Amino acid sequence: MSDVLFQPLRVRGLEISNRMVMPPVKLGYGTRDGEVTERHIAFYRRRVEGGVGLIITEPMYIAPNGKEIPTQLGVHEDKLVEGLGKLVEEVHRAGGKIAAHINHAGRAANPKLVPQEQMISASAVTYPANGVTLRPLSLEG
Repeated sequence: MSDVLFQPLRVRGLEISNRMVMPPVKLGYGTRDGEVTERHIAFYRRRVEGGVGLIITEPMYIAPNGKEIPTQLGVHEDKLVEGLGKLVEEVHRAGGKIAAHINHAGRAANPKLVPQEQMISASAVTYPANGVTLRPLSLEG
């Protein structure tokens, strides 16, 4: 294995301790309101302590109608900032960096979590996994 993997990487003003990146993994450790839990913090901290330089979080929904799983992390309300800040702080304290994977599930949103009339997608195509045809996006909303 090349030593380059373990060398720091600088991207503009950001320095990452090495070139190991953890891609998004759907954990589902959040609360039903999309809040970070201690289980999240412990999971991501352990990854950094194990040598990961940069973590990309699990997909975080940007609006309630874009949620995939009941315990997915959210970034759509101010009340979530404190927990997300604590997560970032703990990852930094362990020596890592963290990037948010923001997401709207679109046609893959969970119809058990989102009323069908609120579900949106890029087009009015029926999603084969759940048989739901969603309202297409428009300029008006």
